Amino acid sequence: MLLSSKSVSQCSSTCCSDGTYQYAKIMATGGGSHKYEDLFKDRLGFTFHRVDELEGLVGGANFLLKNVHQEAFTYTDGRKEFIRADPVDLFPYLLVTIGSGVTWIKVTGEGKAEFYTGSTIGGSTMLGMARVLTKCKSYDHFLELSQQGDDSALNLTVGDIYGEMGNIKYNIPPSSVACRFGKLNRDGDISLHKVEDVAASLLSGFIYHIIHTSHLVAKNLGIKRIVFGGSFTIGHSSTMERYPMNFTKGHEGKCKQFSYAMRGF
Repeated sequence: MLLSSKSVSQCSSTCCSDGTYQYAKIMATGGGSHKYEDLFKDRLGFTFHRVDELEGLVGGANFLLKNVHQEAFTYTDGRKEFIRADPVDLFPYLLVTIGSGVTWIKVTGEGKAEFYTGSTIGGSTMLGMARVLTKCKSYDHFLELSQQGDDSALNLTVGDIYGEMGNIKYNIPPSSVACRFGKLNRDGDISLHKVEDVAASLLSGFIYHIIHTSHLVAKNLGIKRIVFGGSFTIGHSSTMERYPMNFTKGHEGKCKQFSYAMRGF
């Protein structure tokens, strides 16, 4: 039985009234395993068997990457390619889980992992900003808007600063982004811009932040493989398709990266 935190209260009432579930123990992890422990015990008589969140994430990722067909994938030249990780050559890798926040975990083997760092700027941050800036109704609505937008309408590019040739000395093309939302400094009124362009700029900036930080962390740890997962990536192909765009700018040949979809595992 898989439950999200926001559906726990409703489910507990239903289970209690019809007596459908008679389990004595439930495997649980994450914040909800603490927050709802008393609720399940008092209403249903369930006891939580709490699993460490980091151990659960890493153990699940290792299993999926090694054993589940078409679970991990990468993008090459805009094409989605499913891959199966080589169990012999899987470790070490950097596991990046993108949920409400972002967590970077160094994985060196089965049962061998350590939390490296985290960021408070995660999926919930982006969605909160999206609701304010675009008035979107949901995450899916926001992604739909971003697909219809052009982030260059708000982002200040190298070409805007250096001219149509870009920065010739450092070989930076004119299309490279110099500043997210930088063009708003010129007109100062976001209402003058299409909401779709605002969504596109916000999403691309958020993803670039995660990708760039992940590469810096991997470089610092001496790791050449990055694995992305988490609720932010599940079932959202438009999100994943933006990853290779950010991977290839300034990081050619330095890291292998792929993502995996945690479909309720």
